[in-house]
Amino acid sequence: MNAYHPQGSSPTTDILRLLRNSVGAELEDFSTLTSYSRKEMIFKPGDEERNVYIIQQGRVRLFRQNPSGKDITLNLLDDNELFGEMALFFTGQRINAAAALEETRIYVISIDVFKKWMQDVPELSQSVLLLMADRRRIMEQKATEFAIFEVSQRVARTILQLFARYNGYPNEQSKSINVRITQGELASIAGTTRESATCQLNNFRREGFIEIVDRRIVLLDRTALQRVADNNL
Repeated sequence: MNAYHPQGSSPTTDILRLLRNSVGAELEDFSTLTSYSRKEMIFKPGDEERNVYIIQQGRVRLFRQNPSGKDITLNLLDDNELFGEMALFFTGQRINAAAALEETRIYVISIDVFKKWMQDVPELSQSVLLLMADRRRIMEQKATEFAIFEVSQRVARTILQLFARYNGYPNEQSKSINVRITQGELASIAGTTRESATCQLNNFRREGFIEIVDRRIVLLDRTALQRVADNNL
């Protein structure tokens, strides 16, 4: 199960295709292509909702900070993905934060321009609504996982989900997750502390389920890790 995106096309992909086919050069003319360095904030809670964003190249993390100060990752976003879309319907201040996970280039588009495109292209409005519904489903799934799964299960499921997303089984060519991720970032995705995530990773390494090379997780025994994720020990 992929906690972030279903396999195949997504509403976000449809939005990019619709924009390229319908507004053409306006995407470049009415947006600002902005570069962000790793861990640089794109927006933070309290910022005014003025823009939506499309990743040209790179990777972005959406997250929220709980009252104790711990970050909880809500979503990982890659090339061509739209985010910040709530500003199109509910103007006010951001409640989530977004930061670049690596060197990233992003189209920054004012909500007024994007709303005009939605009016001119009805299919675009439908795709945005589908995207919002899909992301609501993701949030509900994550909330359920945090409530019912043990830390070991959540860390195992997170590794498997990242492997599915950044390698592409069942026809994988490599056993390495094709993204560098820190143990703190992994903990944030799994909804636990860095110390707990590190402990679980060390356990998985001792059991021979994974190895970590250059901040990349190498999956050595997917079947065994799947048993942990399913609590079939």
